[in-house]
Amino acid sequence: MIDGHIHIERGDYSLEWIERFVNKAVEMKIDEIRLLEHCYIFE
Repeated sequence: MIDGHIHIERGDYSLEWIERFVNKAVEMKIDEIRLLEHCYIFE
């Protein structure tokens, strides 16, 4: 299973924040995740 649309903008963009998404994916037996972000957030 793949989740190809994960937004991460509600966190602090730290490794720990990303690991929460990875850990949840593992828990849900998701094989692949794709972390997305809208470019207007970055300077």
